[in-house]
Amino acid sequence: MGLIGWVVLVFIVIIPFKYFIGPYLKYKRQSSQIERILNCSLDNSEEKFNTKIAGVTFKNKDGSSRQRLLRKSDPNELLLMKREPENPVDENAIKLVKPKGKQLGYIPSKNAETLAPQMDNGAKFFAQISQINGGDNGKSYGANIRIFRVY
Repeated sequence: MGLIGWVVLVFIVIIPFKYFIGPYLKYKRQSSQIERILNCSLDNSEEKFNTKIAGVTFKNKDGSSRQRLLRKSDPNELLLMKREPENPVDENAIKLVKPKGKQLGYIPSKNAETLAPQMDNGAKFFAQISQINGGDNGKSYGANIRIFRVY
């Protein structure tokens, strides 16, 4: 294959797949897996709301950077919500973790105050990153998330 063939391959196949098709397929695969597990449709969930991830500038207990984790996260990525009642700052704390267990931050305390008692009584929730913002000009990364209740 000549130089022109490689250029065509890179610009017509590889770049569109890496930046457009691949992320879309990842989102669809992830959403359909969660919908199958939860036996519900994310778009039709009646109990959902938007908020931000709190505590994204802190480091995790293992020393990992939440900023680095957030920078490598994708919009539409699903996050687990785990209660942390022993948290010394907030007894209603709910941490947000990636499926492999790395923490990105917390549900804001005003939301956790409402959700924590429900989770303690057996309600199930999960979050989905809707937008990653910041990160330019030396600013910290942040993220908007959508919270879903699961039945």
